[in-house]
Amino acid sequence: LDVTGTARFSTGVLFGSDTAAANTLHDYEEGNWTPVFTDEDNATFTASATIASAYYVKVGAQVTVWARIQNINNGDAEDQFCIKGLPFTVEAAHAGGTAMFSGWNFVKTGSICTYVRDDGVIKFFETLDNLSWSPITWSENDSSTNDMNFYATYRTTQ
Repeated sequence: LDVTGTARFSTGVLFGSDTAAANTLHDYEEGNWTPVFTDEDNATFTASATIASAYYVKVGAQVTVWARIQNINNGDAEDQFCIKGLPFTVEAAHAGGTAMFSGWNFVKTGSICTYVRDDGVIKFFETLDNLSWSPITWSENDSSTNDMNFYATYRTTQ
């Protein structure tokens, strides 16, 4: 098959000599999403920020989201720093990404990772070598000019 332009396949695409229905690629999508601040309990706050960019790509059941968030203002937010508003339902909780924070006062300054919960909330954790992972808290953001960039990958049920 040699196509110039757009090709559409109503039942999906199989690659090579594969014939298994479970391996059929049924979906590809990309677009924007809107990160919303929350905490461990999925509460609503007056925290605010400038969403410089927030995109996703979905290939089959795998979704990757990323965002650049600027001028994060805590408002009345407290406890653990989390983000919700993922574009697709999460199949199962797992660690699946990383983050960069600018200007935050971290208790531990080693690695930072994202953890996508099965309720669609992204939690952020920090650690130093050979120490346990600790959730990042709103109190570690001590200025309304601090920024973050992150990505997370998860499987969806959709």
